Amino acid sequence: MLLERLLKGRTVCLLGLCLMPTVAAALEVEAIRVGRNGGLSRIVFDLDSAPEYHAFSLTEPARFVIDLEAVAAAATLARAELGKTPIADLRQAAQGDGVHRYVLDLTQPLHALSIHTFVLAPDAFGGHRLVVDVRPAVGEATSEAVAEADAPPAEPEPPVVATQVSEAASAESLGPSVSQPEAEQTVAEQTVADTGAATPWISGQLDLTWEHEAAISDGGLQKFESLLQPAWYGRIGDAVDVTAIARLRADTEGELGPSVDRPVNYSKLNGPIYNRSRGELSLRELYVDFSTGPAQWRVGKQQVVWGQADGIKVLDRVNPQSWREFILDDFDDSRIPLWTVAVDTPIGESGNLQWLWIPDTTYHELAESGTPFAFTSPRLVPALPGDGSPVAVDYDKPDDPLADSDAGLAYTTFLGGWDLSLNYLYHYADFPVMYQDLDDAGRPLLRPRYERNHLVGATGSTALGSLIVRSELAYSTNAYHLSRNLTERGVAESTELAAVLGLDWQMNGDHLLSAQWFVSHLGDVAEDQLFREQTEQTVSLLWRGDFANGNWQGSALGLYSVNDTDAMLQLKLAYWLRGNVKVWLGADLFSGDANGLFGQYDEQDRILLGLEYGL
Repeated sequence: MLLERLLKGRTVCLLGLCLMPTVAAALEVEAIRVGRNGGLSRIVFDLDSAPEYHAFSLTEPARFVIDLEAVAAAATLARAELGKTPIADLRQAAQGDGVHRYVLDLTQPLHALSIHTFVLAPDAFGGHRLVVDVRPAVGEATSEAVAEADAPPAEPEPPVVATQVSEAASAESLGPSVSQPEAEQTVAEQTVADTGAATPWISGQLDLTWEHEAAISDGGLQKFESLLQPAWYGRIGDAVDVTAIARLRADTEGELGPSVDRPVNYSKLNGPIYNRSRGELSLRELYVDFSTGPAQWRVGKQQVVWGQADGIKVLDRVNPQSWREFILDDFDDSRIPLWTVAVDTPIGESGNLQWLWIPDTTYHELAESGTPFAFTSPRLVPALPGDGSPVAVDYDKPDDPLADSDAGLAYTTFLGGWDLSLNYLYHYADFPVMYQDLDDAGRPLLRPRYERNHLVGATGSTALGSLIVRSELAYSTNAYHLSRNLTERGVAESTELAAVLGLDWQMNGDHLLSAQWFVSHLGDVAEDQLFREQTEQTVSLLWRGDFANGNWQGSALGLYSVNDTDAMLQLKLAYWLRGNVKVWLGADLFSGDANGLFGQYDEQDRILLGLEYGL
């Protein structure tokens, strides 16, 4: 789930406010430089005086934002290739009142990265500098690699006069935190390129993450699961980047399902290679990145994340998800990647327009009946009358990759200090509509069918001192909910307006408190026929704290339905044995009536023990 991404924060705080010494004069950003040393990616802002700035992160999509105060002039930025750093793009926009905003668009989720900002005073290596360090939270950045990256150079760095982020700038020395051998290596590589030496046709890097987790429920093992995820990040020639991620899962218990290799929700283009209750082999993601003029293309099997809500999805509806463990899993892990063509085109100084075409007719993978997290609430599962088992017919599922494809647009910009987006998605809703009929013998019959929907939405977020305000809105033209009215085949159709308002407070740099208020309102429906109320509200509260220099991390997340008075609570305490090894103890707890979204799992409380290791 998305809030779990915050629960999996690593060695430094990603979401917060950094207030630096106040400056009296206007600030000029003279140059920006980018480079990489082992697992460390560094961006250096060369300034003419000491800065005052705020830095904070935004989720969905993952971004790191820096607001510089009292800026009189700023280096001109261009959409740039940032090599093999986890930074896809660096954008800028004036916010008014002298505030200038820089946005780092990240290629990895926030929980997978550690981001640290600091200021360097003038010395033998340069003038005033604002430095942003981005390291992987597990894997490359072991304590030895970090120590090497922080070693000072043997000689002063050469002068840099670049005024935009570029491939050439990424080859330059990075200043007092990059070791001299690395600086010599990058200069040598640039010299080879200048002399016309051949670039390797294909190059890349392999990362490997192993995670093992045991869940104990009702006195027995619910799962004893090992998850191996190899990822290859490569480049073809000098213009095409390739990402390939696979998943190998093994579970000795097999309680969570599924029982078939290819559930009905998958398209002919998608689905696991092998998928049973005790194991899975699948290609999670496979896509290429390249540019044509100003347009940036990402083509292949991928995740597209819209919206900023944590815990409950409001606008994040481009990709379906696996409900194998309800919403307890990280959304990055439960989200099902789709074969997609995504094109990003810059609009003006601070805007971006994203175009999506999705020929992949894959939808939600629901937990199988009889497994711990199968839906049982009458809000989600029809209670068919009759003497016994309903006869479930084949799903009426779209399968034409052209006629049944989805399409979307998303426009993002900065305006008046707000990070804003407008979104539109023409798609088949990922939950099948459970129509109810009778067969020729008068027996109850279930006819699941996927229905088209227009989704229009918007997001907005801004920093107010140490607070971050987030809002999100999604309007659906066709929403379907189970009804007691069998003359309408047990389904009520209406419009739906969903919204969330969030407030995040970073306390003392090491503790985060986040509160959210969710609202869902249905249009003109007969409320007395529904199994839910016309207007429903849910609130959430998250606390996360880092202790002992980030070696210990604790978190608590609660979701509470105001209408159904049921709740879910997730607790977690993690300890870093070293830079790439983490262990944790956690608990997932439910309470409430069986008719509620959370209360239906009142008997599925569990204790978790886990280990994560990155290579």
